[in-house]
Amino acid sequence: MTRLPDLTWRPAYAYLPGQTERHPETLFDEIKNACAGCHYCEFRETATFEYAYIFLREGFYWESHEVFEVLWMACPDRSAEKTLVQGLIQLANMHLKQRMGLQKAAMRLRAMAEALWIEAFAHQNGALYGFKKEDLEHLMQNNA
Repeated sequence: MTRLPDLTWRPAYAYLPGQTERHPETLFDEIKNACAGCHYCEFRETATFEYAYIFLREGFYWESHEVFEVLWMACPDRSAEKTLVQGLIQLANMHLKQRMGLQKAAMRLRAMAEALWIEAFAHQNGALYGFKKEDLEHLMQNNA
């Protein structure tokens, strides 16, 4: 297996559709593949999840979506984990649309993220991938 860049690595810029050049198609392949062979319950411990969440927190919203999508596709349908990751993807999309000045789209995505977050925690008694139900507002308001 190829060695992943350490967790301090970032893309040269945050991609903004229609405004900046798209990253090379393979730029995130090693990061996306870091979760291969892991059970979905262990995704939070992978470099894939860590990078996706770092990208979300640091304003690399499109990049966060790209990486979270791999985890989302690997989670079982109708699982709380899949729903939570889908909510994180919508949060990244919301922040991206805000940055692009598309407020109507951002508000629609905010509502979707809220609904997914509520659904993910509907039958949870504790944390899910390290998140608690009350973390949503912070993720929405504080640019993650």
